[in-house]
Amino acid sequence: MALLTVHELGQTPFDITDYLAAAGAGGDQFPNDERTFFIAKNASGAPITATIAKTRDTAEMSGFGSLGVDDIVAVIPAAETWVARVPVASHGDAAGRVSVTYSGVTSLTVGALRLARG
Repeated sequence: MALLTVHELGQTPFDITDYLAAAGAGGDQFPNDERTFFIAKNASGAPITATIAKTRDTAEMSGFGSLGVDDIVAVIPAAETWVARVPVASHGDAAGRVSVTYSGVTSLTVGALRLARG
């Protein structure tokens, strides 16, 4: 799996496509600190499924107790962009990295963007 570079976003306007790269055929990973968003842009003529793997079967949620955790699965329609904030407690590995795989990578670009503090 390729490790995506996380780009920090401040108050300056930007073109999101400047922060996207070709999706890895074997999937991608990105470090997540709860301020990081995953973006996938499908420029192909068919839907592509992105799957963010769970790393735990259950997670504790204040006021709710132990809840079941599933993979995050998104079908990204043709010519659409998908953005997700991924909970690191249920989908991050021991190093805080999130793993994403794809049903296809032709014309799929992806990126990881982190909101600046303050």
